[in-house]
Amino acid sequence: MTLKDKRLRQPIVVVLGHVDHGKCLHPDEHVFLGDGRFVKIKDLFDEKCKVEVVNGFERHRTNITVYSCSSDFKVNVEQAEHVWRLRYDGILYEVSLVDGSSVRVTPEHPFLTIDGWRRADELKVGDYVAIPRKIPHKSSLRKLKVYVLRKLLSNENLLFRLKGEVLEKINVSASDPEYYRFRKNKLRPKDLIRIISEHGISEEELYNSIELITFSDIRRRVGHASKWIRLPKTRAAWKNIFYVAGLMFGDGTSEFERLTTSNEGLLRKFSTKLSTLGTSVR
Repeated sequence: MTLKDKRLRQPIVVVLGHVDHGKCLHPDEHVFLGDGRFVKIKDLFDEKCKVEVVNGFERHRTNITVYSCSSDFKVNVEQAEHVWRLRYDGILYEVSLVDGSSVRVTPEHPFLTIDGWRRADELKVGDYVAIPRKIPHKSSLRKLKVYVLRKLLSNENLLFRLKGEVLEKINVSASDPEYYRFRKNKLRPKDLIRIISEHGISEEELYNSIELITFSDIRRRVGHASKWIRLPKTRAAWKNIFYVAGLMFGDGTSEFERLTTSNEGLLRKFSTKLSTLGTSVR
């Protein structure tokens, strides 16, 4: 763990819970909600709600659920009563972990360590900080597919190949400027967005129709592409993705270029999981 402190001039700090409980975060920090969303905490302070001022602090009632650590160190979903907002003129600590994650908090923010709860300003480089092994959330595979598709469509440097039966539903005139990509079945994100808007295909259906995906710089012809890979479609396939991601976070280089482990068992399992995506270890 590494620790940095910064003095900021009058930032807005947002809190889930009472301000005296010492859980203040920088407004741009993200939090998990009980419904699975991962949002900036400042976005939880709804300006449209009735805002109360209590001892100089702003707050409003909320009906959101959040994750909470109980006295027996179990992670549960709890109802939040208020979201608080206040101006703060002081030091914010940025606590960084070896997995690359970090969080900016006020000095009194508590962290669970192997020596019990400690304030952020009491932490030392090398301390171990507790994080949850898993987050208890009932996931929806449909929502996951839609979320991933929207993220992919925001990257103009990707190419997609669709299943033939989907392309058969789409009639693109030879005079259409995008005809070449449809005929070659090498589609850009804007083509997929067009399919959704003009042909009544749902986002989930479109995701399921994607056979392969690759990176291809928008400045080059679509023929210049990296290796094509498959997108995960089933829960088992997603578990493989998360397993690979976990290995890369735990035993990969800082740029996630390769694994640094010499454990033959992990390397074999890593290779097996990658093969389900149509790729391999070099």
